[in-house]
Amino acid sequence: MVLQDQAGIERFCAGGKEFVRAHRDTIHRAARNPRLKIGNVDLFKYATRVTRITPGTIGLVIHRTPLETRRVLLEKAMRGLPHEITATKAYDRLEAAVRSGDSGLTLDRTKKANQQLVYRLRGKVGYGVKNVGGVQTWQRLSKRLSK
Repeated sequence: MVLQDQAGIERFCAGGKEFVRAHRDTIHRAARNPRLKIGNVDLFKYATRVTRITPGTIGLVIHRTPLETRRVLLEKAMRGLPHEITATKAYDRLEAAVRSGDSGLTLDRTKKANQQLVYRLRGKVGYGVKNVGGVQTWQRLSKRLSK
């Protein structure tokens, strides 16, 4: 485990080889500490090397995953919806918001995974669903209920 940690530090950290040489005991203690949570570096698979260093960059840029980008676009669009809107019109606006991003992402209202994402975000933003005259309508809940 410690060798894997050292290899990760050498690969992903600026000056990693020198750091590993100078702080081998610190890495070993951190790797064996039972109070530290074990995680992974999945985020680094979206990292790209910067070919031209500009002020403020350190040689590695981490981009958001496509799923995270879509979630952020959807949440931003949901926060801009009116107090009350029909579900069909809301999905139309959300689909347009996701398409407007230059990431090539889409939202399909018939797919269960997309419905689940919208459901979770709708709760986070503070919308409830009511049947008004036979039409599913999203209504923003009061501040007290949306927390």
